[in-house]
Amino acid sequence: MQLLGGSKGGQYWSLVTVSHYIKKAREIAVNASGAGSPILSEDELARFLELAPPPLTGFPIRIDSRGGSGVNFRNEYDEKDPTTPLQFVYEAADCRLFWTAENYVFPESSWVAAADAMFGDASCVEESDGHHITP
Repeated sequence: MQLLGGSKGGQYWSLVTVSHYIKKAREIAVNASGAGSPILSEDELARFLELAPPPLTGFPIRIDSRGGSGVNFRNEYDEKDPTTPLQFVYEAADCRLFWTAENYVFPESSWVAAADAMFGDASCVEESDGHHITP
């Protein structure tokens, strides 16, 4: 399930959370300048306002504003390899399953198949159980 396994990042932020922090940063920078205690120079503030993304509702394309989409905000590392984030480390499956047409059309069916193989009456591809094969 390498493909559908998700990220092994240490912290996930929804796009709603990211948008919230950008909005707050914009407010703090503008208010500080307006109050006579700027935290950014005029050039830095102008550049920040130019480059900071708009709120999710202001994007020219529809962006998920319900919190379902997000980003890996912080990496996790293995103590044996402190240079490669875990989401970039290949981890072979203990139980291989064949893809079906249903899996392509309805990706969630992959999880049902995995659960059936693990806890139900279905089985893994012959001789794939417990064999870690790396590419």
